[in-house]
Amino acid sequence: MKKSAKIISFALAMALVFGMTLNVSQSPVAKAAETVSGGDVSGGDVTTPEDPSEAEEMYNVLAEIGADTIDGARLSITALPLSDEVYAAGKNAAMNAPVTDLKYESVVCAASVTVSDVTEQQLSQGVFVTFFLPSAKESESYAMFYQNSNGGWKQLAAAVPAEGYVSAVFTYLPADLPVLVVKMTSATTQEAEVSQMYNAVESITAVAADGTPLTVTSSELSIEKYTEAKNTVSNAFANEQSRTILAAMDVEVAGVTSEQLAQGIRVTLQIPSVKAGNRYVVLHLPDGKEPTVPENWEHLTATVTQDGYMTVTFTSFSPIVVVELSDTDSGETGSGSSDTGNSGAEAAAVSTITTAVSPKTGEMLPIAGIMAVIFLAGALFCARKLKR
Repeated sequence: MKKSAKIISFALAMALVFGMTLNVSQSPVAKAAETVSGGDVSGGDVTTPEDPSEAEEMYNVLAEIGADTIDGARLSITALPLSDEVYAAGKNAAMNAPVTDLKYESVVCAASVTVSDVTEQQLSQGVFVTFFLPSAKESESYAMFYQNSNGGWKQLAAAVPAEGYVSAVFTYLPADLPVLVVKMTSATTQEAEVSQMYNAVESITAVAADGTPLTVTSSELSIEKYTEAKNTVSNAFANEQSRTILAAMDVEVAGVTSEQLAQGIRVTLQIPSVKAGNRYVVLHLPDGKEPTVPENWEHLTATVTQDGYMTVTFTSFSPIVVVELSDTDSGETGSGSSDTGNSGAEAAAVSTITTAVSPKTGEMLPIAGIMAVIFLAGALFCARKLKR
């Protein structure tokens, strides 16, 4: 009798331990966090690195990765983050790729890829490498850029075979191959967007600090500057719930003196979508600064004087981009419970989960869940034996 009781106690204890692990790894909150950040949610302490680099952020969006031969055989594949230097080189190559009907828009994912069991014959026929990116849509266009043996970068056409998947065929797959997944945009679509952002401003006026009216001229941004501005907005305001570009243009003020610039030129923009009470920031690229360096874009505070009008003070001119921001901490969810039904502990788990040290791979097995079922079955078996 005592022996049976001990067996039951042991089995129930083990079932409880593994059942708790199963609950953490399979809860909707934990699974969502794993998909977003690639974090290890199977238990244990998870630390949050401070200020992850853009290369790390582009790795974090990768939920899963797979590799298949032309005849459908699954290959073993792993992915790790790129170094900042390699990522910067790949991004620069993508931005300056030869112009076709599709042009660079933004990097959406980056990783160092290793396919460990691929043969020369399989490579010669081509290997499908597929990135699982939840945001990818079938209506969008993508390309993949990889670093060749000479240190240069080559472009591959990529497809979205299904929502959330971006795939390309590789015939070159050494260990630790740097790969960037890049979203592409039709050149005509980009030109139309740039024109739309320019025409969003209905009027623009400027006065010096002493009230002297000044003559303002404006023009459309180049596609290159506009693309970099969009990338800067995406990266600089990553913690915002939304970040919407309302307008973008090149601005020049004629006849302004260095003394007037030093004191600040107040510019008023008429943009119908601007509303009092909302939060706006104006990005400005000083003359002579490289647009591909995010830190070169100044963040200027915009003041909404009334619906449809905002003022910004400049000490130099050239490209400006008006951005509307919305905080993630908007008070829609409480600290103990929320509309989503998540407990405070689960919410805390989501906020602290980040990239795991281990690489992302093509397959994941629910080991904790399997073990929990085994030990629960053992507990039930022992209980039946005890009744007899």
